[in-house]
Amino acid sequence: MLRRYLINLLLFLLLTACHKNPAKNNVITTIELSRLGSWQDFGATISIDSSLVYQYWGDYKGIKQGFFKGRVSRSFWDTLNSKLERVKFKTYIPLEDHVLCQDCTGYDLIIYWNNHKRRFGRINLFDIKPDSILTFMRWVDRSYKNIALKQIKDSIKFEVYTHEPPKPRINSIKFPPPEKSNK
Repeated sequence: MLRRYLINLLLFLLLTACHKNPAKNNVITTIELSRLGSWQDFGATISIDSSLVYQYWGDYKGIKQGFFKGRVSRSFWDTLNSKLERVKFKTYIPLEDHVLCQDCTGYDLIIYWNNHKRRFGRINLFDIKPDSILTFMRWVDRSYKNIALKQIKDSIKFEVYTHEPPKPRINSIKFPPPEKSNK
């Protein structure tokens, strides 16, 4: 009886150990991140999509401001998705950066999923809680160092700002007239 119990237990453990985990259900289709450079840096732009294509514009291994392409692993893509899910990017209320900074790094991030997109802009000044969008932006910004990229001749079109965000035209800024005093 004990022998039969041990055989059944061993068979059960063997079958459950051989079971493959199902593929992760990643809802994100593409992310784009742009690091808007500070005075010592011209910035960089990264695009990663669900087909594991990694596109990069910036400095890479001694080449100044080039276009590069590579591939990421499925585990990298799964990690990227899980990091964004932990942040709850669909409902995340971003902090407002009301800081005027002459020499600091800014980020522009666009996340695409199921015919939706969400844009986040941040200035890299302060340490924010570990699961924040800024921490995710920093992680993606450093990722090009660990990806095998090859320079390409064609340019890559990005939707994120690749330099500074556009400023309003001077003729589109309107100020209300001063109030008339009744004296």
